[in-house]
Amino acid sequence: MKRVVGVSLGSSAQDFAFRVRFLGKQLDVRRIGTDHSVARAEKLLKHWESHADAIGVGVVRESYTVGSQRFVDEEGSRLMAAVTRVPATTGARLGDILQEWALR
Repeated sequence: MKRVVGVSLGSSAQDFAFRVRFLGKQLDVRRIGTDHSVARAEKLLKHWESHADAIGVGVVRESYTVGSQRFVDEEGSRLMAAVTRVPATTGARLGDILQEWALR
């Protein structure tokens, strides 16, 4: 069984966990909110990287663009750097693509 974990800076009141079959594989999916605590999120990411097959980081951006300039978000970079052993993403790139498509 594959385990997918989302660690979010959002509210822990929205946490959930479920099991589902997707593309023939059994997945254990869970979301863990940290109530806006970057330190707690970093601790959880370090813990789950040895127990999960993939990690999503929520309510944080790695970088953002203003005009032609690109800025790196320090909190996002710090959280993404905490995970080194499994695939991890904020989903920001997908969000950028979908936003561009929506505008077109």
